[in-house]
Amino acid sequence: RTGIFAVRACTSVATLQRALTAVNERLYIVLDVPSDSLPTLSALESALAWCYKHTYFHSPAVDVRVIPPSWTQLQPYAPSRSLERLDAIITSDGAVEAVGGTMDGLAVTTLAAAEEAATPSLLDDVRIQEGAGSDAASEQGYAERVGQYEAVVLGGTFDRLHPGHKMLLTMSALASSSYVEIGITSEEMLKNKKNKEMIQSYTERESEVRGFLDCVRPGLDIYTFALPDPWGETRTKERLKCIVVSKETEKAVSLINDARVQNGVEPLDYYCTGLIESDVPGEKISSTYIREQELSRRAEGAS
Repeated sequence: RTGIFAVRACTSVATLQRALTAVNERLYIVLDVPSDSLPTLSALESALAWCYKHTYFHSPAVDVRVIPPSWTQLQPYAPSRSLERLDAIITSDGAVEAVGGTMDGLAVTTLAAAEEAATPSLLDDVRIQEGAGSDAASEQGYAERVGQYEAVVLGGTFDRLHPGHKMLLTMSALASSSYVEIGITSEEMLKNKKNKEMIQSYTERESEVRGFLDCVRPGLDIYTFALPDPWGETRTKERLKCIVVSKETEKAVSLINDARVQNGVEPLDYYCTGLIESDVPGEKISSTYIREQELSRRAEGAS
């Protein structure tokens, strides 16, 4: 069962997690926040991270996909062809129009009223009115505006697409005005990686990446390719103007830009996404963590 749910500034953690109980496969979350409330990339990232954190650690088996306000004028989201398998519109107050207009033939599931503990809302946790800000936002070359660059690049393995990957891909789509280039680690590069037999094939990983981006940014020009090395064409390609990285790969930006300068190419601006951590100290979402959890479950089942 797949559903779509609109998150507003007043939506609480408890309401968001109740929406998860109405599905067992996938939940599309439309970020229904006024355009002037999320003026920067960092503010949008904070709102996305709030949704992913409070859904993944509650129901990790559900494929949650947070759809940001549209990249142009931050207008209400219009569902793409990727959402054709929807079963239901999920609401907490019966307001169906908040998820992009009338969707004929879909059931409307209104969450049952419940006595809730005083759990924080999106507005409580995210400084959306001022923009979430970033320590790096004032640095020269740091991306901060939606649609700031024509061509954006990123790279990764993208095994078992998880919220960290989804954040990276979404922020790339938001930073770009029209084109995103994604280098996906080749199977040759992974041959010495721990538990490599558990890693999805290149074809599977590429399909997941393209399918996800079609949900959050329909119509985006996407180019995917197998990374033969950690750099791809980032050190030489003139068209590329911005790179999106995670905290774990941020140090690579200076290495790439040093090489670009040596090659007579303008340095890349960049945007760095944060890590999504649980309330358990030291526990964060990663493909390695997910594979190890799966191995642990297999071992328990065999004992």
